[in-house]
Amino acid sequence: METREIFESKRPKVVSAYQELTNILQAVKKSEISIQEAMNLIQIRETPKPNRPYCKVSEEGMVQLYGVADQVIQMYGDEWEKMIKTVKSGYVDNYIKYNEYRIRKSDTTSYRKSLFSEDD
Repeated sequence: METREIFESKRPKVVSAYQELTNILQAVKKSEISIQEAMNLIQIRETPKPNRPYCKVSEEGMVQLYGVADQVIQMYGDEWEKMIKTVKSGYVDNYIKYNEYRIRKSDTTSYRKSLFSEDD
């Protein structure tokens, strides 16, 4: 068995929402579970967002970075390598320090508070 096959076999099988719903409906059809049990299983569950940034690979083969900005940051692998090399060189840190007085920091909480304030 090749290394890739071993890795693939150890990874948990991911079941899509469609497949999960299909399995529940088949179980009801076979009288394996009651309709009430099926209703409880079908309830939409809100998945919490991770506290730290995380990555995914898009269908186009791009690396997507979530949890850093409001929008997903996505680039191809070689672009990420160039970005990481640039950051590690200290260039970005120096640029930010030199231009600190012009650079805004993201503060979405105060922005949201101003949108929904009752002072208006």
